[in-house]
Amino acid sequence: KIKGIYVVLTVGGEGTRMYPLTLHCPKPLIDMCNYPIIKRICEIFIVQGCRKFIFASKGYENSVRIKEVMGLGRDMVKRMQTRGIEISDLEFNYAPKYDDKGSADATKFAAKFFNINSDMIIVGGDQIMDMNIEAMLKFHYEKKEIFEKENIDVVKDFGKDLIPYLVNNNYEIYGFSHEYYWNDVGTPDRYLQTTADILNGKLNNIKFNKNEERYEMVWIKEDTYNRLKAQILTQKILLQKPLRIGKNCDIEDALIENSVIGDSVIIHKGCKIANAVIGDFTLVEENCTLNKCIIGKHTTIGKNSRIDADVNEFVATKSRIPVIGDETEIYPNSTVGLHVLPILTKFLRQENLLH
Repeated sequence: KIKGIYVVLTVGGEGTRMYPLTLHCPKPLIDMCNYPIIKRICEIFIVQGCRKFIFASKGYENSVRIKEVMGLGRDMVKRMQTRGIEISDLEFNYAPKYDDKGSADATKFAAKFFNINSDMIIVGGDQIMDMNIEAMLKFHYEKKEIFEKENIDVVKDFGKDLIPYLVNNNYEIYGFSHEYYWNDVGTPDRYLQTTADILNGKLNNIKFNKNEERYEMVWIKEDTYNRLKAQILTQKILLQKPLRIGKNCDIEDALIENSVIGDSVIIHKGCKIANAVIGDFTLVEENCTLNKCIIGKHTTIGKNSRIDADVNEFVATKSRIPVIGDETEIYPNSTVGLHVLPILTKFLRQENLLH
């Protein structure tokens, strides 16, 4: 039954809640534990037997970039093989250009275009829902389906239109009560929380390559581990679980814990990194402190700088997570605290104290 169901991933927003990370990258393609969010979503469904996917995206960046990354799904097939799952029938489809008025409108267009007569599971491109798909479907089938695909013009968006329509037209509405994992990772704080949850093994259907687990809950790519092994064994580099480090990285004497380090990252001596995500190609110079923060790709953190959510000299904003965008240079001796728009600037001068 699950194999015949289509999973429709709706991607239409500009990702403004995740600025500045989404200025040059669609939100679903932001890495989560060194793998794009949208691949993490697909992974959860593929592991449970789903094989048919439709990407209903809007806008050039969302549509073209996602297709470039996802392709025909060959990377997902290889990834599943590392988990002992052989797949020969994975099907990725991409809806044509369509100026939809919301997620429901995009789904209706995709269903009509691909002539879908089977059931569909609709998932947002920033929703990590590690739940039991079979149990969820069983619940809905027992309720004899809440809502069938109809040509209803008033329903443009699932969130804004569908629930009010169902209530106003006396449909029976049920919620699937569960103890599984679900999170909208479209904000910095929730993104960082789900990253930590994946590291700590709280998601049943997302697993790292067991061959890369060098110590308990410490995953390091092979070439990086070979480069750092002597320093780790002599405790010049202190690693505290959980931790994931990508390939082609070099780390001098440093303390790193509960963090994700991307590929081709350089971390110089004296750095302390905790509860953080560091993107690919980033350079962290000497004696920096990175705590509860997100660092974009191809960025430089100048020596003696502190990027820290616990900096409390200023009034807190809604998000307590400092976010540094891609291709940004933080000048030496800088302090960055809370998440605000000034961090969008490409260069932050040494004398600036941003919050």
